[in-house]
Parts: sequence; structure tokens; C-alpha cells
Amino acid sequence: REFPWEKRKITISIGISTFPFDSSSTFKNQDCALLLIEAADQALYHSKVKGRDKATHSLQMNSGCERSK
Repeated sequence: REFPWEKRKITISIGISTFPFDSSSTFKNQDCALLLIEAADQALYHSKVKGRDKATHSLQMNSGCERSK
């Protein structure tokens, strides 16, 4: 089916953060999920600043999330 509007270019910028350990680990700090989201948000901002159509991986997630013993 055709639509009456012009074709438009779609761009995507992605911010990526990764959990420092496997998902079954227990952590002392329960705010790790918030840190993970914040790191991804900062990476997304950097992707947009670099010119769109970029994917940026945050390498700063490890701070504040220690594995409990």
C-alpha cells in the first residue's frame, strides 16, 4: 500500500551500556539499574552530538556496582 506523503530519511542514534557482571550476580548497590540507564542515556547523547546515525557504548558503568561476597 502506498502512502500520500513524501519519502523521508529515518535516522537512529543508540546509546549502549552493559552490565559489568552476569545477570545472576548479586550486588551491594541496588541502584545499579539506574546507573545502567544513566550510562546508556549519556552514550545516546554522545551519539547525537557525533552526528546522528551512530551507536556509542558507555565504558563507565562499572563504577558503583560491586559484586557482593
